[in-house]
Amino acid sequence: MEVLAKPAFSNRHTDPGNANLYSELANQGVKVQEWSFSRILFGKYDIVHIHWPDNILKTKFWFVALAKLILLSFALVWIRHFRRRKVVWTAHNIESHEGRHPKIEKSFWAILSKHLDGVTVHEEGIADRLIALRPQLKSVKVEVIPLAHFKGQYPSGISREDARKQLGLKNDEFVFGFLGQIRPYKNVESLIRAFRELPDGNRLIVAGNTIDATIRESLVNLSTKNTRIDLRFGFVDDADLQVFYRAFDLVVLPFSQITNSGSALLALSFDCPVLIANSPTLQGMQAEFGEQYVSFFDGTLDEHSLKQAAMRTAGSKRNQFDLSRRDITTVAKKTFEFYNQVLEQ
Repeated sequence: MEVLAKPAFSNRHTDPGNANLYSELANQGVKVQEWSFSRILFGKYDIVHIHWPDNILKTKFWFVALAKLILLSFALVWIRHFRRRKVVWTAHNIESHEGRHPKIEKSFWAILSKHLDGVTVHEEGIADRLIALRPQLKSVKVEVIPLAHFKGQYPSGISREDARKQLGLKNDEFVFGFLGQIRPYKNVESLIRAFRELPDGNRLIVAGNTIDATIRESLVNLSTKNTRIDLRFGFVDDADLQVFYRAFDLVVLPFSQITNSGSALLALSFDCPVLIANSPTLQGMQAEFGEQYVSFFDGTLDEHSLKQAAMRTAGSKRNQFDLSRRDITTVAKKTFEFYNQVLEQ
């Protein structure tokens, strides 16, 4: 079996999930190559597996998004109707995060849905939500394949005490944390507003890169004169992830829109509890990890939600859950089986 993936290995330094999956599929006998137009046109392959196709909508310029949509449309038609090959999509997102080009986005989802032979989702609730949102996919095979955990993918040997020492934190403080790229839909401003209402004895660290000067300025203004809030703008190296996650008592993901959460699973892979928006697509994650590790907030994040989640995590003992269903070997095997089912259609 030969697979073209978009992306396969090209994003390994920003998100190792795909590279880990396709490396393991290679170990199981699948030949995997990176998507390119030359390979689509003239290469040998059985399946094209697409991830994050909605990234074409991220641009601020509508004409760039439209041009990319035209290219994607051509590729999908060529793959399915001229090459007679199968197309699979992993639904990391079922709506774009920023919603910058609504008319183009509407066409994008219609075109993508029309040219799919199979869809994989990471949680049970996502499949139901996806079909409700895009009923044209009812006739397409949809399979739940969990996102693989990240244990062992990053250094993780540091102790809580040493991590806090590096970050200048006291051992008796309760530390809320946000870690990752700061984008508008992640709604970090609401986290800072909610945290400001908490009493002394709590700390907040926001660490990550942002290319949006407006958001950066807003976060700085919200944090001014509050010495309990620590903003650390900039790229966080893989080797330093352990420092933050070991120091945090609770990772808060105040996203205004969420389908999956690789960020939540990354924190959980470091045995760190998370607080995320209540979403039907993520109910299974709480059932899997337990309320001490996965807490939800409803509506707008506020100080009450932070207090309640902190109380739930207070008695948690790290590394008390089973991640075997998310082992990369298991996930790759399920993906391989799904490929075969799609090819047999």
